[in-house]
Amino acid sequence: MRVRMLWCLLLLAGVAVLAQDPEKPAEPPKPVQVPGTFVEIIPPEGFERATSFTGFMSRTLNASIMVTVLAEPYAKTIANYTKEKLAARNETLFNAGPATFGAATGQLLVATLKANNASYAKIYGIFGEGGQSVVVTAIVAEASAKEPGVWDTLTGAVLSARISADVFLGKPYAVKFAPPLAYPRRLDDGVMATNVEKPVDLTKLLYFFIAKRAHTARVTDAEAFGRELLEKMPQVKGVQITGVKRVRLNGLAGCELTGIASYATTGKPCLVYLTILPAELTRYFILQGFAPVEREPGGGIEGDDAAIFNAFSALAGTFRRKNS
Repeated sequence: MRVRMLWCLLLLAGVAVLAQDPEKPAEPPKPVQVPGTFVEIIPPEGFERATSFTGFMSRTLNASIMVTVLAEPYAKTIANYTKEKLAARNETLFNAGPATFGAATGQLLVATLKANNASYAKIYGIFGEGGQSVVVTAIVAEASAKEPGVWDTLTGAVLSARISADVFLGKPYAVKFAPPLAYPRRLDDGVMATNVEKPVDLTKLLYFFIAKRAHTARVTDAEAFGRELLEKMPQVKGVQITGVKRVRLNGLAGCELTGIASYATTGKPCLVYLTILPAELTRYFILQGFAPVEREPGGGIEGDDAAIFNAFSALAGTFRRKNS
């Protein structure tokens, strides 16, 4: 009887163990936005956001990871990190090789720096997108770099850097791009979108651009200011305004203008769209669009002129401001 009872207890205990939920594996750390940039990175544990530079720091390790975005192509930036150029900055290059940062390719460099009677180890991750480059610099006291796991951790953090797929990351505004304007890309001074993935000749495409800019004085008359901008736009000439409408987008009162013009490069006729939204002080938001009047069959631009203006207006209607 006792043996039977013991077997029952063991059986119940086994069932209870099997019924328990298996431990879920820990989720891998997620990249975070580097404040004020379109770069994401996974900072090492124990690193906090820096206040005196763009990046992260660890007081314990006397280490930092700084992220710099440059308004220049990758080829120009990497040319400043040769052995000779680094030596001119009291740095010794030990190693350099190709590396991948998200969807971008670039270079990973290792160097040392001697300054103020101290030695530091540095890891550079350099990559770019379009006309912009990113330099991620990890620097740590040489003594700390020799501690177990520190070097591998810093290297992993640098290699985790990537350009966010969100083209509005780091911008104080956003719109919801949708077909036919389904191919956005980040620019130094704004965000653009076209109706093809790899634009070659913008005079044959739908083109939309959004940015936040500053004027010399506060914009009090959005219509007059918009007319002035259209007259001065380098992309077009001979602008004739055909429509004016007052708008309010995301709490900002502004003006929407539509018209026809000619491309400055080809002289061919085009449609022009512009919405001006005055903001705080001398700031304003600009949303503009262009489209050829003579549209090639199969060029991916459907509908008549009115439909294209409606597409521009609908896209502008999704405008919203952000805090960052």
